[in-house]
Amino acid sequence: MLALGVNPFMLMVLAQVFEAGHGVLPQNRSKLLAAFADTLLERERKRWQGDGWPGADAIRQALAELAYAMQATGERGTAVTPTWAMEHLAEVGCVAKDVLYLGRSATLLDASGDNVRFFHQLIQEYFAALEWQTRFAVDEELLRYWPDGWLEPTGWEETAILLTGMLPDISTFVSAMASVNPVLAARCVAESGADPRDDVIASVQAALIAVATSCTEPVPARHAAGDALNILGDLRPGVDCRRTACRTSCGAMCRQVISSWVNIKATDSMAYDDEAPQHRPNLDSIRSASIQ
Repeated sequence: MLALGVNPFMLMVLAQVFEAGHGVLPQNRSKLLAAFADTLLERERKRWQGDGWPGADAIRQALAELAYAMQATGERGTAVTPTWAMEHLAEVGCVAKDVLYLGRSATLLDASGDNVRFFHQLIQEYFAALEWQTRFAVDEELLRYWPDGWLEPTGWEETAILLTGMLPDISTFVSAMASVNPVLAARCVAESGADPRDDVIASVQAALIAVATSCTEPVPARHAAGDALNILGDLRPGVDCRRTACRTSCGAMCRQVISSWVNIKATDSMAYDDEAPQHRPNLDSIRSASIQ
């Protein structure tokens, strides 16, 4: 998460949340952005003059609806006209001009020119993820976000990762994602900052292995699944025996994996001169060196 600090705006986010949290940062980007938005909306509440404060929850929901609607328009969804924004905000039952004013005052929205946009793409994706969370809770199908297959990005990938980081239990969402976009499911596990259960990781691994070993999947899909397995780990014997895996697993298992795919013959009638003299290797030393 600290890598976000290379961007000036996100560095400001980190600094403000760090200060507001008395020297503590949230565990992932989703919670960081939530804390940032809460801090700014609380600041606006204190500044609000008179009655009629719409409430932080109402403002947050209105911005979530706006962000989701913007993102649903595709590549053109990073900037919309004020009229378009006002129409969509009016649909959620808020006073549109108040939401635009407060969003701009809180430095969440930039409405200084001819267009309305969120100050940073991650801010838009965070609010879009809030709305997506509500929609998924009522059994919305994930396939609608990748209608032409998951190989081509649709712009919802980072939003899905942020949504995963919001969830108290990621198992339902990640399991559903694994059947629709298994590579993104792996990214949700690896990049969300969530703490998945072992069975959740295993279900994503199984989905990726099914794609990587399929004779009917196109090569790009199999290649992408293999790359994703490299992130989560591939537990098939003889495929994954990385140093990190060996250190976190029991030595007996690693020795068993190594012995299952290392086959050294003591005699070989087809050996070249520079491969002789033939000798009997010490497998214990090979196993020990591999584990270290």
